[in-house]
Amino acid sequence: MKKIISILMGLVVACQLAVPVFAQTGTTQSSSETTQTQQTESTSDTTQTEGTTGGTTSTTETDANKTAENTATALPAINSDSYIVMNAETGQVLISKNPDKKQYPASITKILTTAIALNYVDPESDYTVTTEDVFPTYPNEYKFSDGTYVAITQDEVVKVRDLLYGTMIQSANDTANALADCAAKLANRSVTLEDGSTSYTGGFVEMMNEKAKELGCVNSNFVNPHGLYNENQYTTAYDMALITRYALTTPDFLQYFSQTEYTMEPTNKQPQPRNWGRVKEGMMEPSNENYYEGTIGVKLGYLTESNHTGVSVVERDGVRLICVALNCTGSNAYAVQKDMINLFDYCYNNFTPVTYTAAELAHENYKTPVYDKRGEGSTLIGTATYSTDSDFTVLIHKNYTKDDIVMTSDIPGRYYQDEDMPSTLTFSMNPTTAADASQYMVPNMAALKLQVKVVTFSEIEAQKQAARKELFNKIFNVIKIILIIFLVLVVLLLILRIHNKRKYKKRIARKKAAQARRRQLPPNSPQRTSSQRSSSSQNRTSKPTRKR
Repeated sequence: MKKIISILMGLVVACQLAVPVFAQTGTTQSSSETTQTQQTESTSDTTQTEGTTGGTTSTTETDANKTAENTATALPAINSDSYIVMNAETGQVLISKNPDKKQYPASITKILTTAIALNYVDPESDYTVTTEDVFPTYPNEYKFSDGTYVAITQDEVVKVRDLLYGTMIQSANDTANALADCAAKLANRSVTLEDGSTSYTGGFVEMMNEKAKELGCVNSNFVNPHGLYNENQYTTAYDMALITRYALTTPDFLQYFSQTEYTMEPTNKQPQPRNWGRVKEGMMEPSNENYYEGTIGVKLGYLTESNHTGVSVVERDGVRLICVALNCTGSNAYAVQKDMINLFDYCYNNFTPVTYTAAELAHENYKTPVYDKRGEGSTLIGTATYSTDSDFTVLIHKNYTKDDIVMTSDIPGRYYQDEDMPSTLTFSMNPTTAADASQYMVPNMAALKLQVKVVTFSEIEAQKQAARKELFNKIFNVIKIILIIFLVLVVLLLILRIHNKRKYKKRIARKKAAQARRRQLPPNSPQRTSSQRSSSSQNRTSKPTRKR
């Protein structure tokens, strides 16, 4: 009986759970229909441009902030002819001078070389120096008087990681060529020279220029992977910042960029280990007077034609900045580092982060109509929604506020099916304050690419049908559960009735058996007498006394 009661209680709980499922189903359907309605509202053919200023700072607060203008830290004198400071995360340019002026890069070229190579090589694999393609820039029996080297030789077996550390720490030109040769072979990239020979290093140079173009480096050209002088090898501060930003996203690049020491183990050609260390990158050495807290990595270069060049990356308070300084006329490598330190100080002391939430970046989602094709006869088939799923932070000079920033979008008036039509949000200074702000920061601050989701009417109808089918299935399942519970209850009631009948029959049978036993006892038996007395007593109690 206890088991039966437990089963009944379980069924009651099941019924209670089934009811919310049904109620939730109805709510989901309603929400879905509302969303689909919103997606089909916009059908405008005109170009949509959103101009919105962020922030909720009051006029009083804004005026108070404006009074801080005179407290801004002045930028010290910079010896570099070109420089730039860029936010590594967003690409925002904080400050620059001659950012698009072509300059000779020298050894900072090796940043691009290392970043590209890491996409193909295995650092723990072996590389055998078996081709003269490793030494095309060193005439006169491979004399290295024109630059830094580690003296790898023909048929020498080295680890690929030796080439990576040699290129970044020692800034060795021979390891840079060997690294390029190794990567190009793995990428199956080569060029045929005029004498008919094959050059894998030449193939790697093609890869360098392809990557630079892909990154938006419109004022750069490379002819070798190491950076030694060539009148046709040039770059700009802005382009090198883009290249460094790309390199920072390359797996394992920071391992080689940030390392300060390395020991190359003996090889089949060199029985002694080769110890390398950064001796000129004072920004990375805590014991150096030029040490700069937060420095992640530094790459320096020098040629007579280029003067001193430098790239450095610093991170403080979660803000990672890239600094590029080119054509520094200082007397040594510390001069270009001093320029970069002064630029970092100016930016970290004068710029503060301003964060936009995802909701602020896509006000109710940007929408544009979708057509099946261009030209006459095109048909409206749905809606494209532009949005972002993450927050976005820009850096603004402390003399200004969020109210001075304008967001504009380049969402097209029409979206055509199967065409790539990305859109961006651009952050810039309000035109009314841009002229004043130009002395502190670049008016065009940053850009954020938006995500595009195209929903056609056929997809909407399919979604509705799927929702209706899902609703029907849920209703059917609830009804099925109710029927099962009903049948189970009927069966349990039948079982209970049968159980009670059997119990009643057993009680009657026991009573009849007791009466039979009494009849079989002797007349004067104490058991029979006691039984008769008991029976008489019961009869007297049960029968009322008649009045005479």
